[in-house]
Amino acid sequence: MKPSKRIEDTALILPVCGTVLFLPPYIQIFDQELEIAGIPFLYVALFSIWVIGILLTAIVSRRLSRESGATGMDPEIPAQNELIHTAKQLREATRD
Repeated sequence: MKPSKRIEDTALILPVCGTVLFLPPYIQIFDQELEIAGIPFLYVALFSIWVIGILLTAIVSRRLSRESGATGMDPEIPAQNELIHTAKQLREATRD
């Protein structure tokens, strides 16, 4: 099944927007004399943008894989498939 066009567009735009937010004109917006818990606002803003970018990327990635029906197994790499199968068996065994 092919992922929806909207989620594909989101996956394309997300890294572009994240990169743009780290360019100097946008960084200067956050470069103020304000401190949060003794930490300069610029550092808090940069770290927050970075963390939000990671979380959004994880959400979009998971949704893309779910919509495309990806199993995480590549038929060209049998060792990888065996490792993934073993990991799934171990997870199921530890749940019981």
